[in-house]
Amino acid sequence: MIAVVLGTDSITAQAHVTRLLDELDPRRANTNELDGQSASIGELQSAVGTAGFFGVRAVVVHNLLARMGRAGGSERERDLTRASPSLNVSLESLFAAVAPENALILVDLSLISLPAAVKRLLPIDSGVYSSAPPRGSRLVAWTIAAAATAGAPLDTATATFLLQRLFPQTWTRQPANPRFDHPPDLGLIQQEVNKLSLAAYPDSITRKHIELMVNTGEDDRIFSFVDAAYAGQLPAALEQLAKILEVGEDPMRVSILLDQQAELAGVIDAAAGLDVSEVGRAIGLANPQRLRGISRCIQFASPGHAHRRILAARYADRLVKRGQLRAPEDGLYFRLFAKSGGNRNQF
Repeated sequence: MIAVVLGTDSITAQAHVTRLLDELDPRRANTNELDGQSASIGELQSAVGTAGFFGVRAVVVHNLLARMGRAGGSERERDLTRASPSLNVSLESLFAAVAPENALILVDLSLISLPAAVKRLLPIDSGVYSSAPPRGSRLVAWTIAAAATAGAPLDTATATFLLQRLFPQTWTRQPANPRFDHPPDLGLIQQEVNKLSLAAYPDSITRKHIELMVNTGEDDRIFSFVDAAYAGQLPAALEQLAKILEVGEDPMRVSILLDQQAELAGVIDAAAGLDVSEVGRAIGLANPQRLRGISRCIQFASPGHAHRRILAARYADRLVKRGQLRAPEDGLYFRLFAKSGGNRNQF
C-alpha cells in the first residue's frame, strides 16, 4: 500500500496519518518515521521492502518530494512536473520496493496537489489525501468545536471575528491565484482558542478577549500601509512599506491588496448616496464594514480620484508584466506615487 498526504495544514495532515496508522498498525509496534530530506533512496527501499515482525510494517516518510524538487513553493511543483530522469528512477524504484504486506506513507505539506510526474509513477491503487484546512462556515464550526473542547463556549459571531482577525483575506475562501494564499492554520487557531479559554474561564469567550489577546501580525501592518496610501499620507505609507518589504512580505500580494482597495473605492463612487455597509453585503464582501473604512480614507478625495487610481493600478501592472518596471516593488512605488497625487496624464 502507498499513500501520499499533501499540504497545507499540519493538524489535518496528522489526522490523515493517524487514521491510516490506526488501520495498519494500531499499537505502533511496527511503524517507522523517516526524514526524506536526509535518508537515501536505498535506505527507504530497505525500510519498505523488509517484512515486519508483527504484521504490516508502516513507513512514514516526511518531505521526500520536497527534497527531490529543486526549488520551493510553486517552483518546486513545476520542477516535479517536468521531473528529471533521476527523479523518475528514484521514485519508481522506491514504489516498486514496497512489499505487498507493507505500507509507505509519503507526507509533504509543501505541496498542495500531486505533481503530474509523481502521479504517473504511483500505482493505481494508491491513496492521495489533501490536508487543506476547512474554510468559511466549516472553519467557523471547527473553531467553535475547538473552543468547546478547551472548555469555553464560543458563539458564531465571535468565532467569525476571531477568524477575520487571524486570516482576514483567506479564511472564507482560497484566492484565485494560489501564490497569494495564506491558508488558515488550525494549529494557530487551536493555540489562540486555548489561550482565550483560559482568559475567559469560567465564562464564554467574547470579542473583548479577542481584541485584547489576539495579535493580527503582519496583516495589520499591510492594512495600515494600504490605508495610509489611500489617505494620501505619503511619509507614513513609505515608512510602512519599507517595514513590510524588510520582513520579506511578497510585494505582489501587497500590490493585489492595494489594487483591491482601488476597485472597492470605485464601487463606493459608483454607489454614491447608498449605505456603504449595505453595498458591501450586496457585492458579497466577507467583511462589509471594510467599505466603511475605505470610505473614510477617500472622503476628501477629488472627483474622479477613484477612477484614476484604478487606471494607475492597471498601468503599473502592465509595466511590471512588460518588464518596463524591473520588479514588483517598483510597481508598488509607482502605484504609491500615482495615488499620492503625482502627475500621471497618461491615465
